[in-house]
Amino acid sequence: MNSQNNNINNNINNYIPAIDGLRAIAVLAVLIYHADIFSILKGGFTGVDIFFVISGYVISKSIYERSESSFNSYFLEFYCRRIKRIVPTLVICLTITIILSTLFIPNSWLSNTIDNTGLSAFFGLSNFSLLLNHDSYFSPKIEYIPFIHTWSLAIEEQFYLIFPLLFYYWIRYKNSNKIKQILSWTLLIVISIASIIISIYETNTAPNRAFYLLPSRFWEMSIGAILLQIQASSRFTLKSKLIIYILLLTGFILICIGFIYAERTAFPFPWAIPSVVGVLLLLSNIRQPILLKALGSPIIIYIGKISYSLYLWHWPVAVLMRWTIGFNTTRQIILYFIISFTCAAISYRYIEIPIRKNTTISRQKNWKIIASGISIILISFYTSYTIINLKSDLSLSVTSNNYIWRSRRYHRDIKLIKPENNPNINGHNIFVIGDSHTAAYRTMLNIASAKLGIKIHEYEEGGCAVASLLLPMNKVDNAQTFYKESFSDIKAKAKPKDIVFLASLRMPEIFGETDETQILKTQNSSDAQYNRKLALIEADKIISDFETLGLIVILEAPLPVLKSQPYRCSDWFNKTNPAGELGSTVSKAFLEKLRKPVMDSINTLQIIHPNLYVWDPFVILCKEDIFSAYDKDNQPIFFDSDHLSAHGNRLLEPSFTTKLAEIWDK
Repeated sequence: MNSQNNNINNNINNYIPAIDGLRAIAVLAVLIYHADIFSILKGGFTGVDIFFVISGYVISKSIYERSESSFNSYFLEFYCRRIKRIVPTLVICLTITIILSTLFIPNSWLSNTIDNTGLSAFFGLSNFSLLLNHDSYFSPKIEYIPFIHTWSLAIEEQFYLIFPLLFYYWIRYKNSNKIKQILSWTLLIVISIASIIISIYETNTAPNRAFYLLPSRFWEMSIGAILLQIQASSRFTLKSKLIIYILLLTGFILICIGFIYAERTAFPFPWAIPSVVGVLLLLSNIRQPILLKALGSPIIIYIGKISYSLYLWHWPVAVLMRWTIGFNTTRQIILYFIISFTCAAISYRYIEIPIRKNTTISRQKNWKIIASGISIILISFYTSYTIINLKSDLSLSVTSNNYIWRSRRYHRDIKLIKPENNPNINGHNIFVIGDSHTAAYRTMLNIASAKLGIKIHEYEEGGCAVASLLLPMNKVDNAQTFYKESFSDIKAKAKPKDIVFLASLRMPEIFGETDETQILKTQNSSDAQYNRKLALIEADKIISDFETLGLIVILEAPLPVLKSQPYRCSDWFNKTNPAGELGSTVSKAFLEKLRKPVMDSINTLQIIHPNLYVWDPFVILCKEDIFSAYDKDNQPIFFDSDHLSAHGNRLLEPSFTTKLAEIWDK
């Protein structure tokens, strides 16, 4: 019996090159998916699920090798090994990425999400940060967050807080009396089944929770541990070479099915299953010579060895390229692979190997290594936090000039303005309600507030336009709730002759569009006309709601829109970015055609509501035949394709302030 156990232990404890081969397959799939090479691996993101299973298996294998340890030494040694493996490369990658992001990523609406995700990644909490920001992994804006990939590391780190205790229970009692033996076998299985049930439920009811949080992902890692338990107990040992080859072939086929066909809308359940089961079948026969031959080439093994560093570095490289030179052409994608592999190789050679094999570190007590790891995390976090707070001073982007670019910031010079003494105006309220364009008027509104001695009340919800005249609110998530809550608050605070300013996007977005004929054709489609009809009826009711309260309504006429985003292509390092290849100008004639249907609706509303005021910024900004995102002094009028810059606000402020004064002075 002892001889048999020794053979089992030797089989488990030996290094298995094919596991690094599987890691290589997983990380290459993720890299190819993120490069979007001909969309050949639309499910390449399932490479992460392969990592989860391998991680559960390898961690269990590592723990099993040290099964004779006492309770305290068991836990101290486990976390000591995890810290040496994970922390050094992670904190260096995060810190360098934060520095580069600060230097090269322009201040934008994504800045808070980028900063919060990066900082939370130091503590293995980036998955919660992304969830709280309602950021789906498959949302287009994710492509601009350089720390998005750390969600999977966060899940693994959270898994490590729970799993060692469960596995220790199995190690301790696996050879005890029958009842304890059964309990030790079933505990992990029961929790895994519960995790699968949660995964099934949340994939349909809360897909972001299902994707980002441990409860719905636990089974993917624990299933690797369960396999190790089976192998360690010598249960279900296969003898038939034919069956083994069939299982290996099935495993590869299932992994390929996941890579090619996995559906984003049904993930992790059921589309994580092919990859999880596939890698499980391969791991169950991982020592087979045919598998070692298939996965054992020196290049594949090396990629597997650097897979952790490669995974960490590849996404910041892709995102920083996307923000600067672009990430579209064949040359850029080749460069992405070159930089990613170079960073990974350097990281593996000069960070991972030296720390893991350093004899001085190895001689230290486990608690000292753990304490040192925690200290490194805290120091790196504080350093990164300080860098982020100095972004305006450190950034190499012209957009760091908040006074010119950032309309949503409150600028100190506003406090120097002394209000005019006019009892007809002073003390009134202006309630501004709408989508993100409400916040984009913040500079203009605060200057007007300071000049006239009035109070601004802002109600802003991204994407929730109020009286857009393009689309009724019932076709936008949360829009009706936002309006009802805002209206209720305005009703409680307003007094007669206060003003409600309805500021929202009232032009079709044309960012990235090239065919103006098609844009106008879409605008005149039967669906678009029907939506405008419903939106007009809705706007009529909204205006009536406010007029019933004795409030004065100002409706903003449509602003110009652009095909490019000035903040993404105004620097020396992003001048050639494809985001700006459509240029910063649009013909006035085209814009007038684009806004005509909404202007027709506004004219109808003015007939229905004789006391409705319309303020038209278009006539101020579009005085030439060609509208430019920059004025004659090359100062930006727009921040992005449809939001004003702070400078653009200042160009419009005199007109808006005069409009308010004229209304209240009547």
